[in-house]
Amino acid sequence: MMLFFIIATFSIAVMGQTGKKEEKKEKKVEVPTVVKTAFQKDYPAVKDVKWDAEDGNFEAEFKLNDIENSANYDKAGIRLEVETAIKTDQLPKTALDYITKNYSTYKITKAAKITNSKNVVTFEAEVKLGKKETDLVFDVAGRFVREEKD
Repeated sequence: MMLFFIIATFSIAVMGQTGKKEEKKEKKVEVPTVVKTAFQKDYPAVKDVKWDAEDGNFEAEFKLNDIENSANYDKAGIRLEVETAIKTDQLPKTALDYITKNYSTYKITKAAKITNSKNVVTFEAEVKLGKKETDLVFDVAGRFVREEKD
């Protein structure tokens, strides 16, 4: 009887783990051919790309020259913006000064340069305090634009 109880408990634990793994699997995103074609035209050297749906648009995550990038496209294949990971010390000095003054207890965990479809550049700094994450957006000169809570 004890052996049966141990086997049953173990089986339930294994099934529970399997279910969790399946939940973590990403949903397969159906990317329109026109979007894939636009991406291939913009980034012909990129072979490994991960697609995601975002606000009715499509986001391609990829590495280019060993740097993390993402490009957002609308359903017609028009590129909306490109986000390129940068080192935190590559943020404009004005942005770094703003973070030091206004978020002194936070740690900068990520930084990115974002270029929209009109070639307007902004910078984004993800700051974190404990479990609280906030994205700070700055213009090309490093002036604070807005805060986006995660």
